[in-house]
Amino acid sequence: MAQPPSSRESSSSRRQSRARQATLWAQARIERLERWTTAWRRAIPALDLLWEFASRFRRRNGTVLVGHLAYRFFIWLAPLTLVVVGGLGLVAANNVDLIGYATEFGVSVAAADDAAAQAKSGRVQALVIGIPALAIATWSLIRGVHYAFAQAWGLEITPRKGVLPQIGFTIVSALLILLLYLAIGVVQRQGPVLAMLGAAGFVAVTAALLWAISWVMPRGTDNWLDLVPGPALGAIGSAGVHAFIALYLPARISGASAVYGAIGVAIAILFYLFLLAYLLVGTAFINTVWADRAAIIAGRPWVVDPEGVPRWLQPSARWLAGRHSPSVDRPADQETRDNNAEEQ
Repeated sequence: MAQPPSSRESSSSRRQSRARQATLWAQARIERLERWTTAWRRAIPALDLLWEFASRFRRRNGTVLVGHLAYRFFIWLAPLTLVVVGGLGLVAANNVDLIGYATEFGVSVAAADDAAAQAKSGRVQALVIGIPALAIATWSLIRGVHYAFAQAWGLEITPRKGVLPQIGFTIVSALLILLLYLAIGVVQRQGPVLAMLGAAGFVAVTAALLWAISWVMPRGTDNWLDLVPGPALGAIGSAGVHAFIALYLPARISGASAVYGAIGVAIAILFYLFLLAYLLVGTAFINTVWADRAAIIAGRPWVVDPEGVPRWLQPSARWLAGRHSPSVDRPADQETRDNNAEEQ
């Protein structure tokens, strides 16, 4: 038997009322959570920086940038390997004891003997194919890193000048840094004390390398101190990746080679390059967050809402608000870039 219209209307009204109450209850809880989060961000500087880093990483597609760079690294690694193999073949042709040197770097005698024999037989082909391929892949890598840093800072993508000098400088620097890391590895195997010194040297070299990349790539600040936090944290993270390489990756690659063949090795190497890309992109985003926060402390000529910043920065923000007229409500990093452009 059908219900009368008045009963159906009352039942519908009750459902709408319950849905409205549930919506209001959820909105109240969300607002309460936002107030609680804002209070904790103001009270704890590290939490505020971490929150802003995660938010900016998500808004500017940091994961996409990481995959983009990991692929560029992988494409660059193949011709670099060919050039290194060809160079080792030329050295071996001059009766240099490659096996003896390789064992000093922790390579087994059998692997060193096999690598030396292959390098001698295919050195010319490796160099003929590898050198032009390395030049093309290096320029692709430079452009990829340039794009990632520009996106992290929210800057316009501009063309880079001096293609050949940049390619040559990048290749030479990469080979020198590779040799330096190998030398640090040799030092670390000489005892526990030297192992600790080698680990500290590894972190210092990595921090200097990340800072140099941050300086030559697009950036929204001219203060070199603004670019220090990202490389410092990135170097500490690279120490963990280095431990992962030394303890886990070789056995994993060996197992992957036995089970999956070349594809397994490629997957293991690509995963390692993905971690390196995360470190590099994370360095850029950390610098963007720090540069915006440091702008308040440094007293740069733009004003933010004193109540909208963490508690530990509110005195500086109020001091700025008393000296300058209020500005338009825009993102802090955009205002920083505008003022940097005006100062230049």
